[in-house]
Amino acid sequence: MVNVVKLPNGLDFRQIVESDKDELDKFDCNHQDTADFFRNDVFQYHKANLGVTFALLKDKKIMSIVTIGMGAIRFAPNLSLEGIAVSEKPNQFPALKVGRLATCSSELRKGYAKQLIQVITALALELRQLIGCRYIIVDSYLDKVDFYKKLGFQAFYTDFTGRQTVLMFVLLPNNEIPKESSV
Repeated sequence: MVNVVKLPNGLDFRQIVESDKDELDKFDCNHQDTADFFRNDVFQYHKANLGVTFALLKDKKIMSIVTIGMGAIRFAPNLSLEGIAVSEKPNQFPALKVGRLATCSSELRKGYAKQLIQVITALALELRQLIGCRYIIVDSYLDKVDFYKKLGFQAFYTDFTGRQTVLMFVLLPNNEIPKESSV
């Protein structure tokens, strides 16, 4: 059975499963490569442990969809981040990676993608209690950079010349260390 999170606006957030194949086949996001991924590759990625796909659904229709996995972001040595001195090692920091994110073309500009990022942020904050997670990262298509910037993401590069995608990141808020063990 798949866990479903009921959101206040009548949407369901849950993992995509094989019985969603018909909805995936109907999913149109006006970006052929992304639509092909969701129609053809989602379950292979899951089986290979490369990513897991979740969706916001309304009456079983996919409004917005995202594939996430583990990633890392590498910074230059000797950089200071949020009061943490980065020495020669480590210079990579654990991150939750947004692999693909899309909204149904008939549902654009209704806040579904933003809501997915908010749910993913909550998930990253929860996951880091178990495995460590400092950032959320995404390889954004150039036409989506402004969307991610509005959500607090920063572009890793300043010059986008010759790029199809731009690495973007957002730092998760500081973590509180538990005062007592619950085990």
